[in-house]
Amino acid sequence: MKLRKFLFAVLIILGLTACGTRKLSPALVGNWQAPTSPITVREESSFMKFQFTRDSADFELRIDSNFQVEGSIGNAKIRASSIHCNWLLPTDQTGISYIIKLDLEGAIFEKDPLAYKEVELWLGTDFDGGEWELRYTEGMAQFPMAFPIFRKYKDGDSALSSP
Repeated sequence: MKLRKFLFAVLIILGLTACGTRKLSPALVGNWQAPTSPITVREESSFMKFQFTRDSADFELRIDSNFQVEGSIGNAKIRASSIHCNWLLPTDQTGISYIIKLDLEGAIFEKDPLAYKEVELWLGTDFDGGEWELRYTEGMAQFPMAFPIFRKYKDGDSALSSP
């Protein structure tokens, strides 16, 4: 019984320590854009019956060193955000370095049936020019919506207009 309590305490301490050791990469901080990308929105019309609406939109994000994200996906504005480091599972095995959680307000495109969405952007180690994954994550959902390729740009420049 004492050994079990000791092991539990060690796991908690290791978990808290590991959580604080991963910081936001300076390479991720800045302004990001992805050109118009195909997006699929999934709506559950009734229990386990889904409808899919497809269109496309561009992405604009501003990520700061305080783990905050501003911007838009198509016509939808980012209402709330948080960035989570993949400190628990090895990046080389999962391919995921960061998960950016976003609450989107508004429809992404004209025919988007959902005025509010909880989504996540899953990022690998190659941020600039690498494929990010947009996932719908409302409730227990894990539905892939889009695979935009983001480019970092400086203030005044636009990654959407560069080759």
